[in-house]
Amino acid sequence: MQIRNINAMTVDPKIEEWTVWLEDHIIPEVSKLLWSSNIYAETRQIVINNPAINTGNHFYEWIDRNYVHTTLMGIRRQLDKRGKHSKVASLKSLLSDMKENYHLLTRKRYLELYSEEMQNVANKDYDNLAGESVNIFPVDKLEKYLNKLEDINNLHKTYIDKRLAHREEITTLNPMGTYQDLDDAIIIFKEITIRYYLLLSAKTIELFSPNRDWKNIFSQAWIAGTDDLDLK
Repeated sequence: MQIRNINAMTVDPKIEEWTVWLEDHIIPEVSKLLWSSNIYAETRQIVINNPAINTGNHFYEWIDRNYVHTTLMGIRRQLDKRGKHSKVASLKSLLSDMKENYHLLTRKRYLELYSEEMQNVANKDYDNLAGESVNIFPVDKLEKYLNKLEDINNLHKTYIDKRLAHREEITTLNPMGTYQDLDDAIIIFKEITIRYYLLLSAKTIELFSPNRDWKNIFSQAWIAGTDDLDLK
C-alpha cells in the first residue's frame, strides 16, 4: 500500500491524539490480552491432552485465578471513561471522543493518506469502513461498538469493582461470566482496535501473538533430579 507521508500533511490535533492513544496505549494493552488468552488456551490444551498431568492440582487453580483476574482488569482498563480529571486512553474513551468529533472522520481526510495512484483503493477501504457513498463517518457505527463495550461492562463490572478493585463484604454477587465471555470481549477489543486504527492511519496491523517457541519449556523436566524426589 502506497501512503502519503503523514508528517508532511496538516493533521488535526484530535486525529493525532487518537492515533497516539492507539499506538502508545490501546494497541499494546489489547495485544497483551490476546497474548495472554492464547497462552492460557494452549496451556489448558497441553494439560487436557496428557492424562499423566490432567489431574486436580492447586497449580492449575492458581493459573486459572491469575488469568481470570488479570484479564478482567485488562478489560476494565479498556472500559474506563476519560473525564475532566482523568487522562485515560481506552477503547471506550476513544470511541466516545470520536462520536463527539465524528465530523473529522471524513472521506476527504482518509483519501489524503493515500498516493494519487491508490485513490481507488482508498475509496474502497473507506467504503468498507464507513459505507458506500458516505463522506462523513456515521455516528451509528461508533454507537454500535460503544453498545458492545457497554454490554461487556454490564457483564463484568460488578465483579471487577466488588471483588478485584475493592474487596467489599457482600453476601451475594452475580456471576462474572464464563471463559468464553472473556474471549468474546478480547475479540471485540481486537476488532475495534484494528478497524479504527485503519480509519485513522490507513494502516493495517496484526496485533501481537506469542511465538510458538514459548512452549519449548514444557518439553523439559521442571524439577531436576526427580528420580530422587518423593513427589506424591
